[in-house]
Amino acid sequence: MTFLGIESPRRKRLIFLLTTYIIIATVFLFSGQGGPSTSKLDDDVLGSQNTETIYSSIFTNFKGVNKSLKIFKGQPLIINFFASWCTPCVQEMPDFEKIHQEFGDEVTILGLAIEGITQAQKIVKTTGVTYQTGIDDSDLLAEFGGIAMPTTIFVSIEGLIVDRYSGVLTYEDLRNKMTTEFGI
Repeated sequence: MTFLGIESPRRKRLIFLLTTYIIIATVFLFSGQGGPSTSKLDDDVLGSQNTETIYSSIFTNFKGVNKSLKIFKGQPLIINFFASWCTPCVQEMPDFEKIHQEFGDEVTILGLAIEGITQAQKIVKTTGVTYQTGIDDSDLLAEFGGIAMPTTIFVSIEGLIVDRYSGVLTYEDLRNKMTTEFGI
């Protein structure tokens, strides 16, 4: 028997492979695996990086207003990319909030959702996040070298990306990275 010109045993094998791939990809996505990985940038990359690239990047706040990352110029910045469907993202948001409450005058946290505003607002409200949030509608995740969810980018006061991390960050992890990257 054929279906769309594909023999039944071949079709069954194809369906099996596709199903297996989807299951593995789903587990990978929702478990936050693929991280934790960190990509410490070497001095050659940092020296050649254009700070205006980061500061000219745009995100949209929850009121629909485009904002430039330039508003964060001169202060350490942690950009956390999240989504409501990403369980590890939601898991780490309270720790980012705790850092914001304790060190908000020394470091800025910006949470950027990679999904629609309605879902993003719901997850921000549910997790109790009060740090600045918005929508990554300019594909900053990819522009800044993010490869998985969640991804967190650490930006120096000079506007250089000094570290990027894919995977869940705990409060302790964030404190260690703040000390290493920002001296806080």
